[in-house]
Amino acid sequence: MKTFNELYNLINEGGAAGHMAHPFDVPENKTGNDLINFFNKIVNSINQSSPSLKIDGVNASFRLVDTDQGKRFALDRGSMKPLDLQGITIDKLLDRFGEGHGMVNAGNKLLSIMNEALPAIEPELKQLGMIDNSNRFFNTEFVEGQSNVLQYENDFLAIHGINEFYQATPKRRASKEVEYNPKVLDSLIKKLNKYAEPYNFKVYGSVPTRFTKRPNYENVLNKNFNVTIKNEKIQKPLRKFLEEADNPFGEKIELEDGKKVGALSKFVYLQILNGVPVDLFVANEKDYQKAIDGAVIYHATRLLGDELLTTLTSDMGDVKYHEGIVIRDPKLSPSPVKVTGEFIVRGMESKFQNKEEETEIAPYYANYINNPPVFNTGEGTRLRQTPTTFGEMFNLVNEFEEVKQFKTLVVYPGRFHPFHKGHASVYNKLKEQFPFADIFISTSNKTNDTNSPFDFEDKKKMIQSAGIDPNFVMQTTNPYLASEIVSRYNSDNTKVIFAVSEKDMEGDRPRFKFGTKKDGTPSYFQPFSSVGESEFMAKHGYILTLPTMDFDILGKDIRSASEIRDMYKSGDEKTRNELIKDLYGSVDQEVKRIFDNKLI
Repeated sequence: MKTFNELYNLINEGGAAGHMAHPFDVPENKTGNDLINFFNKIVNSINQSSPSLKIDGVNASFRLVDTDQGKRFALDRGSMKPLDLQGITIDKLLDRFGEGHGMVNAGNKLLSIMNEALPAIEPELKQLGMIDNSNRFFNTEFVEGQSNVLQYENDFLAIHGINEFYQATPKRRASKEVEYNPKVLDSLIKKLNKYAEPYNFKVYGSVPTRFTKRPNYENVLNKNFNVTIKNEKIQKPLRKFLEEADNPFGEKIELEDGKKVGALSKFVYLQILNGVPVDLFVANEKDYQKAIDGAVIYHATRLLGDELLTTLTSDMGDVKYHEGIVIRDPKLSPSPVKVTGEFIVRGMESKFQNKEEETEIAPYYANYINNPPVFNTGEGTRLRQTPTTFGEMFNLVNEFEEVKQFKTLVVYPGRFHPFHKGHASVYNKLKEQFPFADIFISTSNKTNDTNSPFDFEDKKKMIQSAGIDPNFVMQTTNPYLASEIVSRYNSDNTKVIFAVSEKDMEGDRPRFKFGTKKDGTPSYFQPFSSVGESEFMAKHGYILTLPTMDFDILGKDIRSASEIRDMYKSGDEKTRNELIKDLYGSVDQEVKRIFDNKLI
Protein backbone atom coordinates (compact mmCIF):
# COMPACT_ATOMS: atom_id res chain seq x y z
CA MET A 1 0.00 0.00 0.00
CA LYS A 2 1.14 3.55 -0.60
CA THR A 3 2.51 5.49 2.32
CA PHE A 4 0.53 8.40 3.64
CA ASN A 5 2.94 10.84 2.09
CA GLU A 6 2.32 9.21 -1.30
CA LEU A 7 -1.42 9.25 -0.79
CA TYR A 8 -2.06 11.88 -3.41
CA ASN A 9 -0.57 10.01 -6.33
CA LEU A 10 -2.75 7.96 -8.64
CA ILE A 11 -2.56 4.20 -8.33
CA ASN A 12 -0.25 2.38 -10.69
CA GLU A 13 -2.62 0.07 -12.52
CA GLY A 14 -2.13 -2.85 -14.80
CA GLY A 15 0.97 -4.73 -13.55
CA ALA A 16 3.61 -5.12 -16.25
CA ALA A 17 1.16 -3.93 -18.91
CA GLY A 18 1.01 -0.50 -17.31
CA HIS A 19 -1.74 2.07 -17.19
CA MET A 20 -4.47 2.09 -19.82
CA ALA A 21 -6.25 5.37 -20.50
CA HIS A 22 -9.66 6.22 -19.09
CA PRO A 23 -11.88 8.43 -21.26
CA PHE A 24 -10.81 11.51 -19.28
CA ASP A 25 -7.17 10.72 -20.16
CA VAL A 26 -7.83 11.09 -23.91
CA PRO A 27 -6.27 14.41 -25.02
CA GLU A 28 -9.24 15.51 -27.12
CA ASN A 29 -11.53 15.50 -24.06
CA LYS A 30 -10.66 19.00 -22.90
CA THR A 31 -14.07 19.89 -21.47
CA GLY A 32 -17.08 18.26 -19.88
CA ASN A 33 -18.98 18.59 -23.15
CA ASP A 34 -16.11 16.84 -24.93
CA LEU A 35 -16.49 13.95 -22.50
CA ILE A 36 -20.21 13.64 -23.25
CA ASN A 37 -19.49 13.65 -26.98
CA PHE A 38 -16.78 11.03 -26.48
CA PHE A 39 -19.19 8.62 -24.84
CA ASN A 40 -21.60 9.14 -27.73
CA LYS A 41 -18.74 8.37 -30.15
CA ILE A 42 -18.06 5.18 -28.21
CA VAL A 43 -21.58 3.99 -29.02
CA ASN A 44 -20.95 4.56 -32.73
CA SER A 45 -17.59 2.80 -32.46
CA ILE A 46 -19.15 -0.26 -30.81
CA ASN A 47 -21.75 -0.47 -33.56
CA GLN A 48 -18.92 -0.71 -36.11
CA SER A 49 -16.34 -2.77 -34.23
CA SER A 50 -16.78 -4.78 -31.04
CA PRO A 51 -14.68 -3.75 -28.03
CA SER A 52 -13.06 -6.53 -26.04
CA LEU A 53 -14.06 -7.61 -22.55
CA LYS A 54 -11.78 -6.41 -19.73
CA ILE A 55 -11.66 -9.25 -17.25
CA ASP A 56 -11.17 -8.75 -13.53
CA GLY A 57 -8.46 -11.31 -12.91
CA VAL A 58 -4.77 -11.37 -12.02
CA ASN A 59 -2.57 -9.63 -14.54
CA ALA A 60 0.11 -12.04 -15.75
CA SER A 61 2.74 -11.23 -18.36
CA PHE A 62 4.63 -13.93 -20.26
CA ARG A 63 7.78 -13.43 -22.33
CA LEU A 64 10.50 -15.63 -23.74
CA VAL A 65 13.91 -15.70 -22.07
CA ASP A 66 17.16 -17.54 -22.77
CA THR A 67 17.99 -20.39 -20.38
CA ASP A 68 20.46 -23.29 -20.29
CA GLN A 69 17.69 -25.37 -21.90
CA GLY A 70 17.11 -22.81 -24.66
CA LYS A 71 14.11 -20.50 -25.01
CA ARG A 72 11.57 -20.78 -22.18
CA PHE A 73 8.55 -18.79 -21.11
CA ALA A 74 8.83 -16.73 -17.94
CA LEU A 75 6.55 -14.55 -15.86
CA ASP A 76 7.41 -10.88 -15.41
CA ARG A 77 5.69 -8.58 -12.88
CA GLY A 78 7.15 -5.48 -14.52
CA SER A 79 9.24 -4.34 -11.55
CA MET A 80 12.98 -3.68 -11.40
CA LYS A 81 13.54 -6.66 -9.11
CA PRO A 82 16.34 -8.90 -10.44
CA LEU A 83 14.05 -11.91 -10.85
CA ASP A 84 11.58 -9.89 -12.91
CA LEU A 85 14.39 -8.54 -15.10
CA GLN A 86 15.74 -12.07 -15.58
CA GLY A 87 12.27 -13.55 -16.05
CA ILE A 88 10.55 -15.77 -13.49
CA THR A 89 10.97 -19.25 -14.91
CA ILE A 90 9.33 -22.27 -13.28
CA ASP A 91 12.34 -22.97 -11.10
CA LYS A 92 12.29 -19.36 -9.80
CA LEU A 93 8.60 -19.13 -8.83
CA LEU A 94 9.19 -20.02 -5.18
CA ASP A 95 12.07 -17.54 -4.97
CA ARG A 96 9.93 -14.74 -6.38
CA PHE A 97 6.63 -15.33 -4.61
CA GLY A 98 7.51 -17.31 -1.48
CA GLU A 99 6.16 -20.47 0.13
CA GLY A 100 2.39 -20.63 0.36
CA HIS A 101 1.73 -17.98 -2.31
CA GLY A 102 -0.99 -19.06 -4.72
CA MET A 103 0.94 -17.76 -7.70
CA VAL A 104 3.52 -20.52 -7.23
CA ASN A 105 1.03 -23.25 -8.16
CA ALA A 106 -0.78 -21.09 -10.73
CA GLY A 107 2.49 -20.01 -12.35
CA ASN A 108 3.70 -23.60 -12.49
CA LYS A 109 0.56 -24.63 -14.38
CA LEU A 110 0.60 -21.64 -16.73
CA LEU A 111 4.29 -21.88 -17.57
CA SER A 112 4.05 -25.65 -18.05
CA ILE A 113 1.31 -25.16 -20.63
CA MET A 114 3.22 -22.41 -22.43
CA ASN A 115 6.51 -24.32 -22.49
CA GLU A 116 4.96 -27.60 -23.60
CA ALA A 117 3.32 -25.73 -26.47
CA LEU A 118 6.49 -23.80 -27.37
CA PRO A 119 7.67 -25.99 -30.26
CA ALA A 120 4.19 -25.97 -31.82
CA ILE A 121 3.66 -22.21 -31.54
CA GLU A 122 7.18 -21.18 -32.58
CA PRO A 123 6.06 -20.09 -36.10
CA GLU A 124 3.46 -17.75 -34.60
CA LEU A 125 5.93 -16.43 -32.04
CA LYS A 126 8.34 -15.53 -34.84
CA GLN A 127 5.61 -13.67 -36.73
CA LEU A 128 4.66 -11.81 -33.55
CA GLY A 129 8.28 -10.72 -33.06
CA MET A 130 8.67 -12.48 -29.71
CA ILE A 131 11.45 -14.97 -30.48
CA ASP A 132 14.21 -12.40 -30.93
CA ASN A 133 12.77 -9.67 -28.71
CA SER A 134 12.60 -10.66 -25.04
CA ASN A 135 10.98 -7.30 -24.18
CA ARG A 136 7.78 -8.33 -25.94
CA PHE A 137 5.26 -10.11 -23.79
CA PHE A 138 1.74 -11.47 -23.77
CA ASN A 139 -0.47 -9.17 -21.71
CA THR A 140 -2.90 -11.57 -20.06
CA GLU A 141 -5.44 -11.92 -17.30
CA PHE A 142 -5.46 -15.12 -15.27
CA VAL A 143 -8.72 -16.28 -13.65
CA GLU A 144 -9.00 -19.24 -11.28
CA GLY A 145 -12.60 -20.29 -11.70
CA GLN A 146 -14.13 -17.03 -10.58
CA SER A 147 -13.90 -13.46 -11.79
CA ASN A 148 -15.57 -10.98 -9.48
CA VAL A 149 -19.01 -12.60 -9.20
CA LEU A 150 -19.02 -14.96 -12.20
CA GLN A 151 -18.30 -18.64 -11.90
CA TYR A 152 -16.70 -20.52 -14.79
CA GLU A 153 -16.30 -24.17 -15.67
CA ASN A 154 -12.56 -23.83 -16.17
CA ASP A 155 -9.63 -21.80 -15.02
CA PHE A 156 -8.53 -19.68 -17.95
CA LEU A 157 -6.03 -17.26 -19.36
CA ALA A 158 -7.25 -14.36 -21.48
CA ILE A 159 -4.58 -12.94 -23.80
CA HIS A 160 -5.44 -9.28 -24.29
CA GLY A 161 -2.63 -8.46 -26.68
CA ILE A 162 1.12 -7.95 -27.01
CA ASN A 163 3.08 -5.26 -25.20
CA GLU A 164 6.72 -4.29 -25.21
CA PHE A 165 8.85 -3.08 -22.29
CA TYR A 166 10.93 0.08 -22.45
CA GLN A 167 13.03 1.83 -19.83
CA ALA A 168 10.94 4.84 -18.83
CA THR A 169 13.43 6.03 -16.20
CA PRO A 170 16.60 4.50 -14.72
CA LYS A 171 14.45 3.13 -11.91
CA ARG A 172 11.22 2.22 -13.74
CA ARG A 173 10.15 0.06 -16.65
CA ALA A 174 7.00 0.78 -18.61
CA SER A 175 5.35 -0.86 -21.59
CA LYS A 176 3.15 -0.04 -24.54
CA GLU A 177 0.90 -2.12 -26.73
CA VAL A 178 2.40 -2.99 -30.12
CA GLU A 179 0.72 -3.78 -33.42
CA TYR A 180 0.37 -7.43 -34.36
CA ASN A 181 -1.56 -9.64 -36.74
CA PRO A 182 -4.67 -10.78 -34.81
CA LYS A 183 -5.05 -13.83 -37.08
CA VAL A 184 -1.59 -15.01 -36.04
CA LEU A 185 -2.48 -14.60 -32.36
CA ASP A 186 -5.74 -16.51 -32.94
CA SER A 187 -3.76 -19.36 -34.50
CA LEU A 188 -1.40 -19.42 -31.50
CA ILE A 189 -4.30 -19.48 -29.03
CA LYS A 190 -5.96 -22.35 -30.90
CA LYS A 191 -2.76 -24.38 -30.57
CA LEU A 192 -2.31 -23.44 -26.91
CA ASN A 193 -5.72 -24.83 -26.02
CA LYS A 194 -4.67 -28.32 -27.12
CA TYR A 195 -1.94 -28.22 -24.48
CA ALA A 196 -4.15 -26.53 -21.89
CA GLU A 197 -6.96 -29.07 -22.07
CA PRO A 198 -5.18 -31.80 -20.00
CA TYR A 199 -4.83 -29.19 -17.24
CA ASN A 200 -8.59 -28.49 -17.32
CA PHE A 201 -7.65 -25.07 -18.56
CA LYS A 202 -8.66 -22.76 -21.39
CA VAL A 203 -6.97 -19.95 -23.25
CA TYR A 204 -8.95 -17.10 -24.78
CA GLY A 205 -8.03 -14.21 -26.98
CA SER A 206 -10.03 -11.04 -27.23
CA VAL A 207 -13.58 -11.68 -26.03
CA PRO A 208 -15.88 -9.44 -28.14
CA THR A 209 -18.79 -7.58 -26.58
CA ARG A 210 -22.09 -6.50 -28.10
CA PHE A 211 -25.07 -4.32 -27.30
CA THR A 212 -28.26 -5.71 -25.83
CA LYS A 213 -29.81 -2.25 -25.86
CA ARG A 214 -28.77 1.35 -26.37
CA PRO A 215 -27.40 3.20 -23.32
CA ASN A 216 -29.55 5.96 -21.88
CA TYR A 217 -27.04 8.68 -21.05
CA GLU A 218 -29.80 11.23 -20.46
CA ASN A 219 -30.87 9.55 -17.22
CA VAL A 220 -27.29 9.80 -15.97
CA LEU A 221 -26.78 13.40 -17.06
CA ASN A 222 -30.02 14.51 -15.40
CA LYS A 223 -29.00 13.15 -12.00
CA ASN A 224 -28.01 15.77 -9.43
CA PHE A 225 -24.45 16.17 -8.23
CA ASN A 226 -23.57 18.00 -5.01
CA VAL A 227 -20.61 20.18 -4.13
CA THR A 228 -20.10 21.83 -0.75
CA ILE A 229 -17.99 24.96 -0.48
CA LYS A 230 -17.84 27.57 2.30
CA ASN A 231 -20.83 26.01 4.09
CA GLU A 232 -22.91 26.25 0.91
CA LYS A 233 -24.26 23.13 -0.80
CA ILE A 234 -24.42 23.49 -4.58
CA GLN A 235 -26.76 21.01 -6.26
CA LYS A 236 -27.50 20.81 -9.96
CA PRO A 237 -27.77 18.18 -12.73
CA LEU A 238 -24.54 16.53 -13.78
CA ARG A 239 -25.00 17.85 -17.33
CA LYS A 240 -25.03 21.42 -16.05
CA PHE A 241 -21.79 20.86 -14.14
CA LEU A 242 -20.22 19.30 -17.24
CA GLU A 243 -21.27 22.18 -19.50
CA GLU A 244 -19.25 24.50 -17.23
CA ALA A 245 -16.28 22.18 -16.62
CA ASP A 246 -12.80 22.14 -18.11
CA ASN A 247 -10.83 18.92 -17.85
CA PRO A 248 -7.95 19.66 -15.41
CA PHE A 249 -5.94 16.64 -16.58
CA GLY A 250 -2.30 16.91 -15.51
CA GLU A 251 -2.91 19.95 -13.29
CA LYS A 252 -1.94 19.93 -9.62
CA ILE A 253 -3.68 21.63 -6.72
CA GLU A 254 -2.27 22.38 -3.30
CA LEU A 255 -3.98 20.85 -0.30
CA GLU A 256 -4.52 22.57 3.02
CA ASP A 257 -1.47 20.87 4.54
CA GLY A 258 0.86 21.91 1.70
CA LYS A 259 0.88 18.65 -0.26
CA LYS A 260 -0.02 18.60 -3.95
CA VAL A 261 -2.36 16.26 -5.76
CA GLY A 262 -3.84 16.00 -9.22
CA ALA A 263 -7.04 18.00 -9.63
CA LEU A 264 -8.34 15.04 -11.64
CA SER A 265 -7.74 12.25 -9.13
CA LYS A 266 -9.61 9.65 -7.16
CA PHE A 267 -8.60 11.39 -3.95
CA VAL A 268 -10.20 14.75 -4.85
CA TYR A 269 -13.26 13.03 -6.30
CA LEU A 270 -13.91 11.01 -3.15
CA GLN A 271 -13.58 14.02 -0.88
CA ILE A 272 -16.16 16.01 -2.82
CA LEU A 273 -18.40 12.98 -3.34
CA ASN A 274 -18.41 12.34 0.41
CA GLY A 275 -19.40 15.92 1.20
CA VAL A 276 -16.08 17.29 2.45
CA PRO A 277 -16.21 21.06 1.84
CA VAL A 278 -13.77 22.04 -0.90
CA ASP A 279 -12.37 24.94 1.14
CA LEU A 280 -11.43 22.59 3.99
CA PHE A 281 -8.98 20.48 2.02
CA VAL A 282 -7.93 22.72 -0.91
CA ALA A 283 -5.51 25.44 0.23
CA ASN A 284 -5.91 28.13 -2.44
CA GLU A 285 -9.19 29.59 -3.61
CA LYS A 286 -7.82 29.72 -7.17
CA ASP A 287 -7.78 25.91 -7.13
CA TYR A 288 -11.37 25.43 -5.95
CA GLN A 289 -12.82 25.29 -9.45
CA LYS A 290 -10.13 22.89 -10.69
CA ALA A 291 -10.98 20.51 -7.86
CA ILE A 292 -14.70 20.75 -8.61
CA ASP A 293 -14.14 20.24 -12.35
CA GLY A 294 -11.92 17.24 -11.65
CA ALA A 295 -14.54 15.64 -9.41
CA VAL A 296 -17.29 16.29 -11.96
CA ILE A 297 -15.24 14.77 -14.80
CA TYR A 298 -14.39 11.74 -12.65
CA HIS A 299 -18.02 11.29 -11.57
CA ALA A 300 -19.31 11.53 -15.14
CA THR A 301 -16.73 9.00 -16.37
CA ARG A 302 -17.86 6.62 -13.64
CA LEU A 303 -21.62 6.97 -14.18
CA LEU A 304 -21.62 7.20 -17.98
CA GLY A 305 -19.27 4.21 -18.06
CA ASP A 306 -21.53 2.23 -15.77
CA GLU A 307 -24.56 2.99 -17.93
CA LEU A 308 -22.67 1.86 -21.04
CA LEU A 309 -21.49 -1.40 -19.46
CA THR A 310 -25.00 -2.38 -18.35
CA THR A 311 -26.05 -2.44 -22.02
CA LEU A 312 -23.31 -4.85 -23.19
CA THR A 313 -22.93 -8.60 -23.08
CA SER A 314 -20.41 -11.21 -24.24
CA ASP A 315 -19.91 -14.95 -24.54
CA MET A 316 -18.60 -14.78 -20.98
CA GLY A 317 -21.74 -13.15 -19.65
CA ASP A 318 -22.95 -9.59 -19.17
CA VAL A 319 -20.20 -7.00 -19.09
CA LYS A 320 -21.49 -5.47 -15.84
CA TYR A 321 -20.13 -8.52 -14.01
CA HIS A 322 -16.64 -7.92 -15.36
CA GLU A 323 -14.17 -5.08 -15.02
CA GLY A 324 -15.25 -3.31 -18.21
CA ILE A 325 -14.30 -3.05 -21.88
CA VAL A 326 -11.24 -2.10 -23.89
CA ILE A 327 -11.78 -0.06 -27.04
CA ARG A 328 -9.18 -0.11 -29.81
CA ASP A 329 -10.33 2.45 -32.33
CA PRO A 330 -7.87 4.97 -33.84
CA LYS A 331 -10.80 7.26 -34.59
CA LEU A 332 -11.32 7.61 -30.83
CA SER A 333 -7.76 7.40 -29.57
CA PRO A 334 -4.36 6.28 -30.90
CA SER A 335 -4.01 4.06 -27.81
CA PRO A 336 -6.49 1.62 -26.23
CA VAL A 337 -9.11 3.15 -23.93
CA LYS A 338 -10.81 1.33 -21.07
CA VAL A 339 -14.30 1.97 -19.75
CA THR A 340 -14.76 0.51 -16.27
CA GLY A 341 -17.79 2.19 -14.70
CA GLU A 342 -17.91 1.38 -10.98
CA PHE A 343 -14.49 -0.25 -11.13
CA ILE A 344 -12.96 3.22 -11.40
CA VAL A 345 -13.62 3.58 -7.67
CA ARG A 346 -13.95 -0.08 -6.69
CA GLY A 347 -10.35 -0.53 -7.67
CA MET A 348 -9.40 1.29 -4.45
CA GLU A 349 -10.85 -1.58 -2.47
CA SER A 350 -8.22 -3.95 -3.78
CA LYS A 351 -10.52 -6.92 -3.32
CA PHE A 352 -8.39 -9.14 -5.47
CA GLN A 353 -5.78 -6.75 -6.79
CA ASN A 354 -2.09 -7.14 -6.38
CA LYS A 355 -1.49 -3.42 -6.54
CA GLU A 356 -1.06 -0.28 -4.54
CA GLU A 357 -4.10 1.71 -3.50
CA GLU A 358 -5.13 5.07 -2.20
CA THR A 359 -6.31 5.62 1.33
CA GLU A 360 -9.76 7.16 1.52
CA ILE A 361 -9.88 9.94 4.09
CA ALA A 362 -13.35 11.37 3.56
CA PRO A 363 -15.35 8.68 5.44
CA TYR A 364 -13.29 9.40 8.55
CA TYR A 365 -13.66 13.16 8.31
CA ALA A 366 -16.84 13.73 10.28
CA ASN A 367 -15.77 11.51 13.15
CA TYR A 368 -12.32 13.04 13.28
CA ILE A 369 -13.65 16.54 13.44
CA ASN A 370 -16.53 15.98 15.83
CA ASN A 371 -15.42 13.16 18.14
CA PRO A 372 -12.36 12.20 20.14
CA PRO A 373 -10.99 9.85 17.53
CA VAL A 374 -9.52 6.41 17.89
CA PHE A 375 -7.43 5.49 14.90
CA ASN A 376 -7.87 1.77 15.43
CA THR A 377 -4.83 -0.11 14.17
CA GLY A 378 -5.81 -3.45 15.63
CA GLU A 379 -3.66 -2.51 18.62
CA GLY A 380 -6.08 0.02 20.07
CA THR A 381 -3.96 3.10 19.34
CA ARG A 382 -5.60 6.39 20.32
CA LEU A 383 -4.77 9.69 18.73
CA ARG A 384 -3.48 12.20 21.25
CA GLN A 385 -5.78 15.03 20.31
CA THR A 386 -8.88 15.85 18.37
CA PRO A 387 -8.07 17.55 15.06
CA THR A 388 -9.82 20.80 14.38
CA THR A 389 -8.77 21.20 10.76
CA PHE A 390 -8.37 18.91 7.82
CA GLY A 391 -4.61 19.50 7.87
CA GLU A 392 -4.36 18.48 11.53
CA MET A 393 -6.19 15.30 10.69
CA PHE A 394 -3.61 14.46 8.01
CA ASN A 395 -0.73 15.08 10.38
CA LEU A 396 -2.22 12.96 13.15
CA VAL A 397 -3.00 10.07 10.87
CA ASN A 398 0.52 10.27 9.54
CA GLU A 399 1.86 9.45 13.02
CA PHE A 400 0.45 5.96 12.65
CA GLU A 401 1.28 5.44 9.03
CA GLU A 402 3.51 2.50 9.86
CA VAL A 403 0.42 0.31 10.26
CA LYS A 404 -0.57 1.08 6.66
CA GLN A 405 2.77 0.46 4.99
CA PHE A 406 1.60 -3.04 4.24
CA LYS A 407 -1.53 -4.94 3.33
CA THR A 408 -3.35 -7.12 5.84
CA LEU A 409 -5.48 -9.98 4.51
CA VAL A 410 -7.82 -11.81 6.88
CA VAL A 411 -9.49 -15.02 5.74
CA TYR A 412 -12.48 -16.45 7.61
CA PRO A 413 -12.82 -20.03 6.31
CA GLY A 414 -15.59 -22.53 6.94
CA ARG A 415 -18.08 -25.04 5.59
CA PHE A 416 -21.11 -22.89 6.57
CA HIS A 417 -24.00 -25.38 6.22
CA PRO A 418 -25.70 -22.98 6.79
CA PHE A 419 -24.06 -19.60 7.29
CA HIS A 420 -25.89 -17.96 10.21
CA LYS A 421 -25.90 -15.03 12.61
CA GLY A 422 -23.16 -16.60 14.73
CA HIS A 423 -20.84 -16.55 11.74
CA ALA A 424 -21.93 -13.00 10.87
CA SER A 425 -21.07 -11.93 14.42
CA VAL A 426 -17.56 -13.35 14.02
CA TYR A 427 -17.08 -11.58 10.69
CA ASN A 428 -18.21 -8.24 12.11
CA LYS A 429 -15.85 -8.60 15.09
CA LEU A 430 -13.00 -9.24 12.66
CA LYS A 431 -13.88 -6.00 10.86
CA GLU A 432 -13.65 -4.17 14.19
CA GLN A 433 -10.34 -5.79 15.09
CA PHE A 434 -8.76 -5.24 11.65
CA PRO A 435 -10.29 -2.02 10.26
CA PHE A 436 -7.71 -1.63 7.46
CA ALA A 437 -7.65 -5.26 6.38
CA ASP A 438 -9.31 -6.99 3.45
CA ILE A 439 -11.51 -9.58 5.18
CA PHE A 440 -12.87 -12.45 3.09
CA ILE A 441 -15.15 -15.36 3.79
CA SER A 442 -13.73 -18.50 2.19
CA THR A 443 -15.96 -21.48 1.47
CA SER A 444 -16.19 -24.27 -1.09
CA ASN A 445 -18.79 -25.57 -3.51
CA LYS A 446 -18.60 -29.14 -2.15
CA THR A 447 -21.93 -30.78 -1.29
CA ASN A 448 -23.23 -34.15 -0.13
CA ASP A 449 -26.52 -35.59 1.10
CA THR A 450 -25.51 -35.83 4.75
CA ASN A 451 -23.84 -32.81 6.32
CA SER A 452 -23.11 -30.51 3.35
CA PRO A 453 -26.38 -29.77 1.54
CA PHE A 454 -25.66 -26.20 0.40
CA ASP A 455 -23.61 -25.23 -2.65
CA PHE A 456 -21.55 -22.05 -2.90
CA GLU A 457 -24.30 -19.92 -4.43
CA ASP A 458 -26.68 -21.04 -1.65
CA LYS A 459 -24.19 -19.97 1.00
CA LYS A 460 -23.40 -16.72 -0.77
CA LYS A 461 -27.09 -15.78 -0.69
CA MET A 462 -27.27 -16.61 3.05
CA ILE A 463 -24.21 -14.49 3.73
CA GLN A 464 -25.71 -11.58 1.82
CA SER A 465 -28.97 -12.00 3.74
CA ALA A 466 -26.93 -11.78 6.97
CA GLY A 467 -25.85 -8.28 5.94
CA ILE A 468 -22.37 -9.02 4.55
CA ASP A 469 -21.12 -7.68 1.23
CA PRO A 470 -21.13 -10.68 -1.17
CA ASN A 471 -18.05 -9.25 -2.94
CA PHE A 472 -16.07 -10.43 0.08
CA VAL A 473 -17.25 -14.02 -0.28
CA MET A 474 -15.01 -16.26 -2.37
CA GLN A 475 -15.39 -19.81 -3.59
CA THR A 476 -12.25 -21.79 -2.82
CA THR A 477 -11.24 -25.38 -3.40
CA ASN A 478 -9.86 -25.61 0.14
CA PRO A 479 -11.26 -22.84 2.36
CA TYR A 480 -8.46 -23.33 4.88
CA LEU A 481 -5.77 -22.62 2.31
CA ALA A 482 -7.82 -20.19 0.18
CA SER A 483 -5.23 -20.10 -2.59
CA GLU A 484 -7.79 -18.44 -4.87
CA ILE A 485 -7.77 -15.45 -2.50
CA VAL A 486 -4.18 -15.46 -1.28
CA SER A 487 -2.74 -15.62 -4.81
CA ARG A 488 -4.22 -12.20 -5.59
CA TYR A 489 -1.92 -10.48 -3.10
CA ASN A 490 1.74 -9.59 -3.13
CA SER A 491 3.49 -11.96 -0.75
CA ASP A 492 6.27 -9.45 -0.14
CA ASN A 493 4.07 -6.78 1.48
CA THR A 494 0.97 -8.64 2.66
CA LYS A 495 0.35 -10.21 6.06
CA VAL A 496 -2.19 -13.04 6.01
CA ILE A 497 -4.27 -14.18 8.98
CA PHE A 498 -6.69 -17.12 9.01
CA ALA A 499 -9.42 -16.72 11.62
CA VAL A 500 -10.67 -20.11 12.82
CA SER A 501 -12.78 -21.30 15.74
CA GLU A 502 -11.58 -23.17 18.78
CA LYS A 503 -13.40 -26.24 17.47
CA ASP A 504 -11.17 -26.21 14.37
CA MET A 505 -8.05 -26.34 16.56
CA GLU A 506 -9.20 -28.90 19.14
CA GLY A 507 -8.47 -32.62 19.29
CA ASP A 508 -5.84 -34.79 17.70
CA ARG A 509 -6.38 -33.41 14.19
CA PRO A 510 -6.45 -29.59 14.35
CA ARG A 511 -6.85 -27.66 11.10
CA PHE A 512 -3.41 -26.12 11.58
CA LYS A 513 -0.35 -27.42 13.38
CA PHE A 514 2.50 -25.31 14.72
CA GLY A 515 6.03 -26.42 15.28
CA THR A 516 9.13 -26.93 13.16
CA LYS A 517 9.84 -28.36 9.74
CA LYS A 518 12.30 -31.19 9.09
CA ASP A 519 15.13 -28.71 8.65
CA GLY A 520 14.45 -27.26 12.10
CA THR A 521 12.95 -23.97 10.91
CA PRO A 522 9.51 -22.82 12.18
CA SER A 523 6.45 -24.14 10.33
CA TYR A 524 4.81 -21.78 7.85
CA PHE A 525 1.71 -21.20 9.96
CA GLN A 526 2.23 -19.62 13.37
CA PRO A 527 -0.17 -18.45 16.12
CA PHE A 528 -1.25 -14.84 15.63
CA SER A 529 -0.26 -12.31 18.29
CA SER A 530 -0.40 -8.89 16.62
CA VAL A 531 -0.17 -7.32 13.19
CA GLY A 532 2.97 -5.44 14.14
CA GLU A 533 4.82 -8.61 15.13
CA SER A 534 3.73 -10.59 12.06
CA GLU A 535 5.92 -11.40 9.04
CA PHE A 536 4.81 -11.01 5.43
CA MET A 537 3.14 -14.06 3.95
CA ALA A 538 6.19 -14.88 1.82
CA LYS A 539 7.65 -16.12 5.12
CA HIS A 540 4.70 -16.95 7.41
CA GLY A 541 0.93 -17.11 7.65
CA TYR A 542 -0.89 -16.73 10.96
CA ILE A 543 -3.77 -18.42 12.74
CA LEU A 544 -6.11 -16.39 14.94
CA THR A 545 -8.08 -18.78 17.14
CA LEU A 546 -11.51 -17.43 18.02
CA PRO A 547 -13.73 -18.53 20.87
CA THR A 548 -16.80 -20.47 19.81
CA MET A 549 -19.70 -18.05 19.48
CA ASP A 550 -22.67 -19.14 21.58
CA PHE A 551 -26.05 -18.01 20.33
CA ASP A 552 -29.64 -19.09 20.49
CA ILE A 553 -32.22 -19.91 17.84
CA LEU A 554 -35.88 -19.76 18.88
CA GLY A 555 -34.71 -19.68 22.49
CA LYS A 556 -32.51 -22.77 22.21
CA ASP A 557 -28.73 -22.66 22.67
CA ILE A 558 -27.02 -23.62 19.41
CA ARG A 559 -23.43 -24.84 19.00
CA SER A 560 -23.48 -26.53 15.60
CA ALA A 561 -24.91 -26.15 12.11
CA SER A 562 -26.38 -29.65 12.26
CA GLU A 563 -28.68 -28.54 15.08
CA ILE A 564 -30.03 -25.77 12.86
CA ARG A 565 -30.63 -28.17 9.97
CA ASP A 566 -32.41 -30.65 12.28
CA MET A 567 -34.62 -27.90 13.75
CA TYR A 568 -35.63 -26.83 10.26
CA LYS A 569 -36.35 -30.36 9.08
CA SER A 570 -38.52 -31.20 12.10
CA GLY A 571 -40.37 -27.89 12.34
CA ASP A 572 -43.72 -26.92 10.86
CA GLU A 573 -44.12 -24.06 8.39
CA LYS A 574 -44.51 -21.43 11.15
CA THR A 575 -41.43 -22.68 12.96
CA ARG A 576 -39.40 -22.65 9.76
CA ASN A 577 -40.36 -19.05 9.03
CA GLU A 578 -39.43 -18.04 12.58
CA LEU A 579 -36.14 -19.86 12.32
CA ILE A 580 -35.22 -18.05 9.07
CA LYS A 581 -36.18 -14.74 10.66
CA ASP A 582 -34.08 -15.50 13.72
CA LEU A 583 -31.08 -16.46 11.58
CA TYR A 584 -31.17 -13.50 9.18
CA GLY A 585 -33.36 -10.79 10.74
CA SER A 586 -36.24 -11.26 8.31
CA VAL A 587 -37.96 -14.03 6.37
CA ASP A 588 -35.85 -13.91 3.23
CA GLN A 589 -37.99 -15.89 0.78
CA GLU A 590 -35.05 -16.82 -1.44
CA VAL A 591 -33.11 -18.18 1.54
CA LYS A 592 -36.22 -20.05 2.73
CA ARG A 593 -36.60 -21.58 -0.72
CA ILE A 594 -32.99 -22.79 -0.50
CA PHE A 595 -33.63 -24.35 2.92
CA ASP A 596 -36.82 -26.01 1.66
CA ASN A 597 -35.15 -27.42 -1.44
CA LYS A 598 -32.09 -28.73 0.34
CA LEU A 599 -33.49 -29.86 3.71
CA ILE A 600 -37.12 -30.87 3.22
